Amino acid sequence: MGEARRRCFEFDCVIDLDSKAFFDSLDHDLVERAVAAQTDNPRVRLYIGRWLRASLARPDGTIQLRSKGTPQGGVISPLLANLYLHYAFDRWMGRNNPELRFERYADDVIVHCRSHGQAQAVLKAVAERMAQCGLELHPTKTRIVYGKDYRRRGKHEHLSFDFLGDSFRSRPAQGRWGEELHRLPSGDQWQGRHSDPHDYPPMAALDLQHPPAAGGPRAAG
Repeated sequence: MGEARRRCFEFDCVIDLDSKAFFDSLDHDLVERAVAAQTDNPRVRLYIGRWLRASLARPDGTIQLRSKGTPQGGVISPLLANLYLHYAFDRWMGRNNPELRFERYADDVIVHCRSHGQAQAVLKAVAERMAQCGLELHPTKTRIVYGKDYRRRGKHEHLSFDFLGDSFRSRPAQGRWGEELHRLPSGDQWQGRHSDPHDYPPMAALDLQHPPAAGGPRAAG
């Protein structure tokens, strides 16, 4: 959270990314490829594959077969979902946009951009990348946010965003000569809570389409 706050001062815009039905959209084959890149234990791979494809019993007694997705609220779902995005997003960003910075915790992602034009181009590329990995960005919840403050006085539709339950937005302040200033970011929930940027560990950068061989880099977190 500390890094996110600091980078809001450095970069003019933030892309607030939201995946539509994220947990329900994970491609089973790609999840298994990600797991295989992290372990060569055949039992681990076998049972994760079985768990992914296990049918779902409805309250009315009907059985639903699952061809994709991982149950939201399942014990291992957050780990698999995080591993999926390690490969699908983190490494891709590092390779294609090495000059940019982003924060990600599970499927909650924000990307910092230098300008609104750059943010539009990056957002388009991210949407295409997510489609390659079987994911879709939410059309209304995904948006570009302008970091308005006393230096950046442009007019944009979105001037605030939420990340991990905290609100980032400009707040009014009075300058030395009584003028009205705006400083970004602030947040009633953020103040005094996540003062240590290590509260949320950084996500490892891996590549879903080009996973490392078994025994290679391991995902953090």
